[in-house]
Amino acid sequence: MTLQQIKSFFLSHWKELLLLLSILIMGVLVWRVNTLERDMDNKTQQVRSMEAKNAEDLNSLRNQLDMNKQNAEIVRERIIEAQHGLRQPETVYKEVVSYRDTPRSLKKRLLQAILRSLLKP
Repeated sequence: MTLQQIKSFFLSHWKELLLLLSILIMGVLVWRVNTLERDMDNKTQQVRSMEAKNAEDLNSLRNQLDMNKQNAEIVRERIIEAQHGLRQPETVYKEVVSYRDTPRSLKKRLLQAILRSLLKP
């Protein structure tokens, strides 16, 4: 194929090529969003828990949480403070707002979330 033939091919089929390119770009975007959501789900499923006696043991913290000695010491101190009531728990809420939400429904959901967190044992 000569350069002239390639040029004439693109000029005669530019609409089809543009459609194909846009479909390809949309497919890549959908795939990327899907993999990001899957990664977020995997991260939330990797939450680790341990018994209270293991939480105060430095070697157990280092092994189970895969952290260095300095970070394990800080975590151990925070756990001991929380167990003795010296540290208040911190809670982070993530609210998803949809287009159907009104300020009243958002306020109601927020209050329900706060009540649920307060009533948990």
